[in-house]
Amino acid sequence: MTLIISVATQRVIVQASDRRVTSSVNGKSHVLDDERNKAIYLHCRDAQACISFAGVARIKGTPTSDFIANHLGGANVSEMLFNQVVRELEGPVIEALRQQEMDWQLPHLSMLVLSGYQYSGLPGPKQKISSVHGCIATGPKAPWTEVFSAEGRENIRVFGKTQAVEDSLKEHIIGLSRQSFFQSSDAAAVADQLVDFIRTAAKQPWYESTIGPNCLSIAMYSDFRVRAESRYHPSGHPAQSCIPILLITGSVPLSSLPPEVIRDGFTTYPIKYFTDEDMWRKYQELRKKSGCSPGTAIRVYPSATEEDMLKEGS
Repeated sequence: MTLIISVATQRVIVQASDRRVTSSVNGKSHVLDDERNKAIYLHCRDAQACISFAGVARIKGTPTSDFIANHLGGANVSEMLFNQVVRELEGPVIEALRQQEMDWQLPHLSMLVLSGYQYSGLPGPKQKISSVHGCIATGPKAPWTEVFSAEGRENIRVFGKTQAVEDSLKEHIIGLSRQSFFQSSDAAAVADQLVDFIRTAAKQPWYESTIGPNCLSIAMYSDFRVRAESRYHPSGHPAQSCIPILLITGSVPLSSLPPEVIRDGFTTYPIKYFTDEDMWRKYQELRKKSGCSPGTAIRVYPSATEEDMLKEGS
């Protein structure tokens, strides 16, 4: 099961998760994929949020993240209020997850993890901003825990393989919170720290087969004018800016989008998916062609030719 760690402050919410998918045979976990996308960036009428999942990785033969994106896309999610989006997740999506668990004779432990900000009123000093930080589960025993909470200031929660954090990392996380690390650090540093927690958990012998070293992080700012940030953290290589699955319809504020999807100063298109593993693989392919060393910055964007991208990376 996935390990997801989410930190919410008044300024920024950062969510990080591993990317491993496993199957259980005779009580033993076997790795199926270490590069499965488990995160969706959602932009609707009054909120921006990241939706991740832990538990069942496929629904009716479709990867769970794609199933969620397809369902919400068909419901024209960007025209909804966030509370309506939650109802869509609580209804058809959770029911589909629950049915898949029953088909596979699994306990009801799957969950959808939501992190982000909801906005009420016009932009300005009177606008009300509330954090979204929780989960929707297929059953009452779905594992999640609150590691640290300071009302109105900071909240840290762990979802999925929570015991991996409870066993060895909880006190370290609380210590960093008391030192105001998550309040004072920039989003990239917070993301790197959350990924380090996940990798430390993955190294524990009793969890190493279920938690993977490759991770994805998404940071969203309470100031919606600041663009959300998504980073892919491949094991053994520096973190790279990337694009998760984007769930967007029509015109949206440019501040919410990565620059790779902006054309001529605006974007107007129907549902669009960009998966970060596709971008990473393209980057690796281009790096090998150019002979650049690992970590070389190569801007990868959908409309460019390989020749153009290699020129930028040279």
